[in-house]
Amino acid sequence: MSGPRRYRSPTPEQEIHTMTNGSLSAGPSCEMDKLIVQIVGKDHSEQQQVLLLGSDGTRIYSPKSEVLERELFSSTLKVWDHIEGTHLHLQIATLEGEPIRLPLLSGTKVTPRQADAQFNQIVPVLPFVALPGSKTVDDMGTPVLARGGYVYVFYQEKLWRELEIHVSENGNTYHDIDVARYRQQSGFLAGERKATGQALEDIWLPALWNNRHVQTLQLCFSEIQLSAARLERLEKDAVSRDQRCTSPDLSGSKKRFTDLYKGKPDGKAMLDAFSGFDAKNPFAQALIAPIKATRLNLQYNAFPVSLAAPQRARQPGYERLLDHPARYLCDLSGQFPVESFREAKAFLAQAARGVAVQDVRHLEMTAMADALLASLPVDDVAEPVDAGVLWEAQAGVVDVLDKARQRQVCGVLLDDACYRLRHLRQRVDTCQQLFALCARHAVLHPHHASALLVQQLVVPRSIRGQENPLHAAMAKLHEPGRRAINQCTATVQRAVVWRHMLSAQDALVASLKQSATEQMLADHLSLEGFDYVAAMYELSRTLATLALLPSNVDPLASGGDMVDAVTGVGLWDQAVSLGQKFLNQTASDDTSPLHLMLWPECDLQTACAPYVVPVTERLSEIL
Repeated sequence: MSGPRRYRSPTPEQEIHTMTNGSLSAGPSCEMDKLIVQIVGKDHSEQQQVLLLGSDGTRIYSPKSEVLERELFSSTLKVWDHIEGTHLHLQIATLEGEPIRLPLLSGTKVTPRQADAQFNQIVPVLPFVALPGSKTVDDMGTPVLARGGYVYVFYQEKLWRELEIHVSENGNTYHDIDVARYRQQSGFLAGERKATGQALEDIWLPALWNNRHVQTLQLCFSEIQLSAARLERLEKDAVSRDQRCTSPDLSGSKKRFTDLYKGKPDGKAMLDAFSGFDAKNPFAQALIAPIKATRLNLQYNAFPVSLAAPQRARQPGYERLLDHPARYLCDLSGQFPVESFREAKAFLAQAARGVAVQDVRHLEMTAMADALLASLPVDDVAEPVDAGVLWEAQAGVVDVLDKARQRQVCGVLLDDACYRLRHLRQRVDTCQQLFALCARHAVLHPHHASALLVQQLVVPRSIRGQENPLHAAMAKLHEPGRRAINQCTATVQRAVVWRHMLSAQDALVASLKQSATEQMLADHLSLEGFDYVAAMYELSRTLATLALLPSNVDPLASGGDMVDAVTGVGLWDQAVSLGQKFLNQTASDDTSPLHLMLWPECDLQTACAPYVVPVTERLSEIL
C-alpha cells in the first residue's frame, strides 16, 4: 500500500451513486452481497467519514446507516451493495482546501452481517498514557488522556496519520496534518508540518478487515513533532518502529469487552491500588495482582473509555510538582492541593516529636518542602515567599471524558517516556531541596551540634562494617532522649526524603532501560540546531541525577548513613547504586543505543572540521 494520498472531492458533474435501500434486519438471509463496515461508538460527527470509491477514485457510493444501541458496545453500521473493484477510504475534514483522504482497504469483499462484531471494523479512539507516581517501581499508573503533543499512526509500514493534540479545559481535540503534502519520493520535506484538519473528538483507526485483525497498525505519542529524517528512519527500519510504537489489538465487541473488562478493576481502582501500594506488606503483592493483570490488558488492547477514572484536563507543569500526579488529575473537586498541604503539615508536626511516621505513601514531597519552608524564620534579605500558594483549592470541574463515555468510544494506551523521565528527575531535584531545608530546620535546635555528633558516632550499631563500641551507651538513654536526638537532627524527615530519592532513581533507571525510551531519546536527538542542544542538555541533566547518592546531597549525612535513634532503623549508601551501575554499563557498552547517541565515534580530525549540515538521507542513516 502506498502512503496517504489526497483526492479531490467530486464536482457536481461527477456522479454520486446511492445504494439500494434493502432490509437491514439482523439475519444474513435478508441481505445479499452487502459490504458492511462497523464504526464502534455512537453520535459520530461528519468530520471523519468512511467512503466507498469506485476503481477510478471519482465515484462515491453512499451507504445506508444503522445505529446499534447496546449497554457496553454500541456501534454504527455503514452498509453498501458490494461492487467489485471498489476501495474504502477515510475522509477527514480540513479547515481549508480539499479534505484529506487516506486509503483504508482495497479489494473489498462481500461481508455477511454478524450479531456482534462485524467483519470490517473501525474504532474511534482517544490516546491515553499511563501516569504512575514516583514512590515505587511497582506503580504502573492509571490511564489519563495524553498531554499536548503529536500522535503518529503507521499503517502498512508507512506513516498514515500525524495528528496534533490540543488540550483545553473541556478535553482534548486532535488535528490532522496532511502527510501527503509533505511527502517526497525520497522521504519528507524538512521543517514544520502544519495541522490543517478540523478539530476531532477522536481518531478513527482500522481494526478488522475481512474478519482479520489489522496487524500493520502502529501508534506512538511524541512531545515534539518528529523530524523528517526521523520519520524516514521509522518508515525504513521495522525494528526501530516496533520499539518506538505500540500495536494494540483495536478490535471490539460486546463479548470481548465483557470478558476483558466487565467486573474487573477500573482506572479508579488502579489509581488507589498503585498509589497506596505498600511494599512492606507481605499480602500487598497478592492483592495487587488482579489489578496489574487488568492494567496490562489496557497496554495491549483497546478499552472502553468508561474504564478510565473521571479526570480533569492535563496540566503537566503542575503535575511534575507532585509525586502522585494522577491523584490530582482524578480529583474533580479541586481539594487535592489543600488535602496534600494539610497532610504535609500533619506529617511535619508528628516528625517534629522525633517519632517515625508509619504511613507516608500519599505524602507529597513538594507540599512537605513548602510547609517546611513556611515554618522557617524569614530571612530579612530574601524575598518573602508564599509557600502555600500552590496548595490552594482549585475549581471543581466536569469529567473531560464525560462526552466520550456517553458515545462509548475507546481508548488506547501509548507510552510517554519523555514525561516520565522529566517527572522523575524533578522529584529527585525536590529531594535535594528538601535535604537542604531539613538541615536548616535542624540547626535551629540549640543542641543540634551535639545531637548530630551522637547520631553519627553513638547511635549506629556498626560503622563501616565494624561493630561500634560506643553504641552500648544507647542502652542508658531513655526514649525521650532518643526522640530528642531525632528532633535535633531532623532524622524522621530526612529518612522519608532519603527513601523517596532512592525510589525515584530506581524508577528512572527502569525507564531508561526500556527500548521505547531509547527510541524516544532518538526522536529528540535527531533534531537540528538549538533543539538538539536542548535535548542533549535535558538528557545530561537526567543522567547526572543517577550518579548522586542521598548522602551526597544531605548535609547532615557526611558519613554516608543515618540511623533513627528511636527505632534503630538505618539507611546506608550502597557501595554502587543502581543508577551508578547503569551509567557505568552505558559508558562501557559501545554497542548500546544510548552510548552511541551520547558518544558517537569520532577522531580528532573530524572533531576539528567545520560543521556541515548533513543531508536528510545521511542523517537518517546515522539515527
